Amino acid sequence: MSTDQTTYLARFGLSELEFRRTLGKVKVRDVDYADLYFESSVSESVSMEEGIVKRAGKSVSQGVGVRATAGEKTGFAYSDELTRRDLEIAADTARYIANSPQGDTSVPAPRRVRPTRDLYPAETSVTEIATRVRVELLDRIDAVARRYDPRIKNVLASFNTEHKVVVVATSDGLLVGDVQPLSRLQVTCIAEEGGNRQIGTYGGGGRIGFPEGHPLFRGILPPAIGPLAETLSGHDLVLVVGSSVFPYYPNIPGPLLPDGTSLVAITSDPDEAARAPMGDAI
Repeated sequence: MSTDQTTYLARFGLSELEFRRTLGKVKVRDVDYADLYFESSVSESVSMEEGIVKRAGKSVSQGVGVRATAGEKTGFAYSDELTRRDLEIAADTARYIANSPQGDTSVPAPRRVRPTRDLYPAETSVTEIATRVRVELLDRIDAVARRYDPRIKNVLASFNTEHKVVVVATSDGLLVGDVQPLSRLQVTCIAEEGGNRQIGTYGGGGRIGFPEGHPLFRGILPPAIGPLAETLSGHDLVLVVGSSVFPYYPNIPGPLLPDGTSLVAITSDPDEAARAPMGDAI
């Protein structure tokens, strides 16, 4: 999380004081540890068929989970309402499940932890993408697919996004949050000739922003073996930093790498390096 944590607290309509009060309700005498897990998610989707928007939807969900640990006992409680009263009820429930009496235990002031790097850098939040922009993207996909081959009679395309915010506060005084964007695009083409119909589907996604404004951004690598090798054709060296090599799906056969192309993976995970099906790892 690269933004100050108080910004994330504000997204849940809560103050730092209310966080501490809730933890104070659950972290009482005989409770060894307690934490709060807040999550808010906004999902949006648009799908197009035969050049017409068939479906558009948006959903919002949020809630908080409370955990209390007393010896070998652990109590859990949940609320999808984030008022102060609902937080206190959830905290009391978790404490009772852990079978701990009430008592006074101080809760330290939260210490904010900043990550060393931003795992999901996005110049534009997926929540800021207007429906009009999503529809324009699907319109362009429909037009490109139909121009590719006159035998393509129908195109189905969908663009789905999710914007998730999580915040964790512990009785040890730790306060940390994160924003996790997710985008997925899927296209299906239906081709007909002489009474023969063929259907092809392809899609992919990841925790990336949309649109990507970096001048070096060249799109998402296809996850299947054959199309991936075709995309990498003409490159002498492929450098993979901090990622697996490669998540393949669906099963479309082909060479792992094009002829004349080498791959080097840079990772801090030795197991990830061992799982790589080709190339060298550092």
